[in-house]
Amino acid sequence: MKNVKVKLNQNSYEIVFASFNSENFEERFLKLSENRAVLTVGDKKIQQLYPLMAYRYGKFFALAGGEDNKNLSEIERLCEYGISENLDRKSLFVAIGGGITGDMTGFTAAIFMRGVEFIQVPTTLLAMVDSSVGGKTGVNSASGKNLIGAFKQPKLVLIDVNFLKTLPEREIKNGLAEVIKYAFALDEKFFELLSGNVDKINSLDLNFYNKIIHRSCEIKADIVAQDEKETKNVRALLNYGHTFGHALENLSNYEISHGEGVAIGMNIAGKLSQLLNLWSESDYLKQLKLIKDLNLRYAIPRNIKIDDITEVMTHDKKASRGKINFVLPTAIGSSEVFSNIDMEIVKKALEESYE
Repeated sequence: MKNVKVKLNQNSYEIVFASFNSENFEERFLKLSENRAVLTVGDKKIQQLYPLMAYRYGKFFALAGGEDNKNLSEIERLCEYGISENLDRKSLFVAIGGGITGDMTGFTAAIFMRGVEFIQVPTTLLAMVDSSVGGKTGVNSASGKNLIGAFKQPKLVLIDVNFLKTLPEREIKNGLAEVIKYAFALDEKFFELLSGNVDKINSLDLNFYNKIIHRSCEIKADIVAQDEKETKNVRALLNYGHTFGHALENLSNYEISHGEGVAIGMNIAGKLSQLLNLWSESDYLKQLKLIKDLNLRYAIPRNIKIDDITEVMTHDKKASRGKINFVLPTAIGSSEVFSNIDMEIVKKALEESYE
């Protein structure tokens, strides 16, 4: 599998498709880590599943894990550990784990000693196809998800599909929501590939997963290269399903996972797009069919109220001066950013998206 280049001038880096134990990765890592202190960051699950990997490069810091602990207090605890171990500005952080670990390690790398370098080794499907690539890092606040953070690009991303073998089914589903996001919003041919291989996806065919992870990374790398810090409304297209999804995560106290929220959010956005006559009913039904075929959540739980959803969305970091920006599909594989949408139509889309 060819590596994917994220082209960002001085911040460019590669997404390497290889085994964690391969010479390919080892050579790259040794070059980056030469004459540096290395701190590996993960959570207790990583420590238990891969103890040799956790301590392979020296010190290991175990994050508390979970969305509830994705906060500034945990970042401070990590920083204080780094200080106590005499890490300096030349130190290298290695994030091994899912999206939460990557986001928190990247954010810490952005602020520790005013910035150190870090490597992403994602072990979940969601992190492989989304959060490990592109440099968005951060933590949650009481008001919402990822409202505190920084852009911090990694020096290297390693994708080892074999990590997927240890994931529970729910974590695979979380990642699949982000995979199909790329197809629905940006790549019709990718949608056709996914739709034609549902059995391979549901049976966790690792060869096929390597292929769809690679394509997801290609799409994201291209978008990030065009709009690294989301100033041109190009990178915003990657937020398809996220505005609704983040609100649902928040209102469920994160009982709804990120991928589940995104899957439900894409269904709501698709319904809204249909109500606005931006795309056809047949396209909406194609999207819904793939979501259902992959056994993903697509409906809002009854205990979450419409007014609460719209209130939380106004505080989303993608909102502008209280106006909610929506990424909506105009066809399978095409989408645009819309603002000033009548909230009564938004509420109607929400009403039609409940369990």
